[in-house]
Amino acid sequence: MAKHQSNIAQRINIVEVLNKAGSLISFNSIRAILKRTKNITTLCLQFSFEPDRCILPLALFFQNLTILNINIPHATLTYFLLKHLEIQNLVLSSPCNLPTCPLTGCHLPHLKDLVCLPGCVHTLTSGSPLQWLGVLHNTIQDHSFQLIQLLNLTPIPLLCILTTLHLDFDHTIMDLLTCIGAAAPGLCFLKLMESPLSDMVS
Repeated sequence: MAKHQSNIAQRINIVEVLNKAGSLISFNSIRAILKRTKNITTLCLQFSFEPDRCILPLALFFQNLTILNINIPHATLTYFLLKHLEIQNLVLSSPCNLPTCPLTGCHLPHLKDLVCLPGCVHTLTSGSPLQWLGVLHNTIQDHSFQLIQLLNLTPIPLLCILTTLHLDFDHTIMDLLTCIGAAAPGLCFLKLMESPLSDMVS
């Protein structure tokens, strides 16, 4: 039976854990599955419990991983990202309430698509071939790094031209389009969504 399970695990290349499947009760089972699957190309982990309890096993390594969608704290993700430099598509949906993003130094040389908080953009994109960027606000704490600090009338430092931007914004930002034009002068597609937290920003 163990050999049969191992053979199945070797054939799995996409793992998605969503909603109730990402509960605290099932967390140990999820970790056990991840330890057995070595050929994952796409990993989506959206836990439904307090994500500050979630720490990925340090030994986890997927040599073919190119897509990661995860909501665990950034401080617990640093070592994992440093071992997975082939990631091309990254979605970070957990809040980061620290003054400096703990992912500083996580250079992903193949990163093309990124969704994250505004305070993490420069940390993850410097020198990357990014072409698609989504900037989101999940909690009122996300606004402690004002979006205007990201769109500060200077281009986002990239190896390629950023062509697509999806942006959560709040109505307190003045001259938003001017700031976006300066940050991404080669932009072709722009999607603006007013943050549901916008009214809570002074």
